[in-house]
Amino acid sequence: MNCKNCDFQLNSEDKYCNECGAKVVNERISIKSLLSGLLVSFGWDNRFFVTFRDLIVRPQVVFGKYLNGTRKKYTNPFTFFAIGTALSVFVLNLYSEELINLSANTNVKSSETTVSTYSKDGNSSKISKKQADFMKEQEASKIKLVEFVYKYYYYLSFLLLPFFALVALFVFGKPDNYGEHLVINAYIQGLLFFFGVPIFFLSLLIGYDVYTGGSLLLTVIWYLYAYKKYRKYTLGKTLKKLLKFASIFLILFLLMLVVTLVIVVLKKM
Repeated sequence: MNCKNCDFQLNSEDKYCNECGAKVVNERISIKSLLSGLLVSFGWDNRFFVTFRDLIVRPQVVFGKYLNGTRKKYTNPFTFFAIGTALSVFVLNLYSEELINLSANTNVKSSETTVSTYSKDGNSSKISKKQADFMKEQEASKIKLVEFVYKYYYYLSFLLLPFFALVALFVFGKPDNYGEHLVINAYIQGLLFFFGVPIFFLSLLIGYDVYTGGSLLLTVIWYLYAYKKYRKYTLGKTLKKLLKFASIFLILFLLMLVVTLVIVVLKKM
C-alpha cells in the first residue's frame, strides 16, 4: 500500500505517512466524517471544550503545557481567539442597533444631568450655546466611534491582540518573552470574548454602562487571576501588578481623551 499523497510505501498498520505526514484514509466519505473534519478544522472538537474548561479552572496548566510543547490536548490559542471573536461579532451584529441606541441614550442622559446640575445651582446661563454645541458634538463623536468599533470589531480584535501582549509583557515581564505573552493573551482574550456575551445581554436590559464597565472590570480581574495562577504570585505581588495594570490603563485613557479633544478642536477650526 502506498501513500495517496506522495506515493511513499506504507505498512498496513500505519496511520500516518512517514514521508509527508498525511493521515492514511481508507474509509469512504460520509456526512459524519465531513462534519467531524469541519469541526476539527475550526478547533471546535473535544479539545475546544477541554481548553475552555481548563482556562477557567486551571489556566496555568494550559499556558504551561502549550508553551512547553504539549499542544495536542488543547486548541491552538489563535484558533481559540478567532472562535471567541467570531461569537462576539455574531452577537454584536444581531444587536448592534440596540447597543448603539443605548450608547446614545447614555450620552444624552449625561448631558442632561450636567445641564440640570448647573440649573439647580443657578448657573444655567453659564452654559452658552457654544458649550451646548460642543457637548452635542462630543455625543455625536462618541456614537460614531461606537459604530466604527462595532463595524470593524473583528479586525480591531486581531490588531489589538499584539498591543495587549505588549502591555502584559510590561506588567508581568520575564521569564516569558513577547511571543509567549502573545500566546497567553490569545487564550485570555478568547475566553473574555465568551464571558462578554452574557455581560452584553445584561447591558441590553440594564444599560450601556454595564457593558463598558463590566467588560473592563472583568478584563482586569481575569488577567490578574490567570497570571497569578501561572506565575504563582502572592497576594502582595498580585496587588502590585494590579497597580501597574491600572496605571497603564489610566495613562492610555488620558491619551485617548487628549486625542479626542484635539480632533474635536481641529474639526471646529
